[in-house]
Amino acid sequence: ARSPHRTSATVLPLVIGLTLVTFLATLAASTKASATGGFDRTLRADYRLRAVSAGMHQPSMSPQVAKRLAGLPELAAVAAFQDTGATVAGQDSGVTSADPAQIGQVLSLKVTDGALRDLTTGAIAVSRQAAATLHLSVGSPVTVRTPHDQRVLTVRAVYDTSGLDDFVRPQLPVTDYLITPADYQRLAGGAGLTMILAKQREGAAPGAGRTAIERAIPDYPNVEIASRAELRRLAAAAIDPALRLLYSLLGLAIVVGLFGVVNTLVLSVLERVRELGLLRAIGMDRQQVRSMIRWEAVIMAAIGTTVGLSLGAFLGWAISRDLDLPATIPVAQLALFAAAALMVGVLAATLPARRAARVGRYGGQVVGAIGAMGCFSLQQGKHLSTGEGGIVVTDDPAHAWIRDTWAGHEVDPRLPMSSAGRHA
Repeated sequence: ARSPHRTSATVLPLVIGLTLVTFLATLAASTKASATGGFDRTLRADYRLRAVSAGMHQPSMSPQVAKRLAGLPELAAVAAFQDTGATVAGQDSGVTSADPAQIGQVLSLKVTDGALRDLTTGAIAVSRQAAATLHLSVGSPVTVRTPHDQRVLTVRAVYDTSGLDDFVRPQLPVTDYLITPADYQRLAGGAGLTMILAKQREGAAPGAGRTAIERAIPDYPNVEIASRAELRRLAAAAIDPALRLLYSLLGLAIVVGLFGVVNTLVLSVLERVRELGLLRAIGMDRQQVRSMIRWEAVIMAAIGTTVGLSLGAFLGWAISRDLDLPATIPVAQLALFAAAALMVGVLAATLPARRAARVGRYGGQVVGAIGAMGCFSLQQGKHLSTGEGGIVVTDDPAHAWIRDTWAGHEVDPRLPMSSAGRHA
């Protein structure tokens, strides 16, 4: 490049923008992979039922919904969940109740100590994170207090929920404390259900379970039925607002890069007027000049894109590993970013390329280049001649006037020229 420092300054905003966007895209892809991975490992059920309303309060379902589903031949397991706010070991939290015999069929909880089958009346299962905070282990007594009652329960199992992040937890009935329905009735006294998980029987036709559920509860229009695939999409969609931010940053990086490349190319064209005029004089046509400028822009964009994508992907991979996320490189998105950046390079070169192609139209701008060539040829005892391929050096001593046939501008008549032909 004529000005390496200027070219570097032009590429730098593109590198920074793409590095930031690629880093965030990689981190978002890793987070989404973690969310969907934890979801797939934990949920065994095929359908989730939950009451919905237009307000902020989460409504409950009638226990009759679970009873009706339990009698459907299309379903292999139905687990009803209830939860309420409570104070556990002096800390505000919440407890969830479910039938221990059904939990293992709809959820796959990684038990690190004890066993869920030991969850009977007077027992409680605690998440590994809560157990570490409260210094609990199997056999430890825990005081659970609600506005209705207070009970001392014994820890019988410890399970790990670290694989479920904040994007997945709202979709599943997994909390830090799990008790039996009998203890829940004593503590909370409510009969309403928070959530129902249902597993379709093996061998049933796809969608048969959903159809059977809809037929069983036509008089409960506020109950929402979501399939496993729909829940998975909901968990992944929670990250989409961050992705929209990424696209905004990409647009900003493209705009900054566009102005930088245009500025550099315009200055480059202005500094290379004589060089471009000489290239036109010796036979380069307008299309070739435009193509040359475009390629310069594409090369600058390619350098910035390569450095930015590589650096951003590395940073995203490193941070994902540090956060214990499955490092995932979004190859398709990075390819889209690269294509957009290269397209910006082509668009940025449009105006400078047109300006460069017009240099040959003005004879005065080409005279300096031709004059320099003429002086060199005179020193060698030769003269300039115009032929079909452009201006060439010849031994012919004849002098002639030459007109610029590109735009009809007269070339300096003082130059020693041959009449062997006209300017191409």
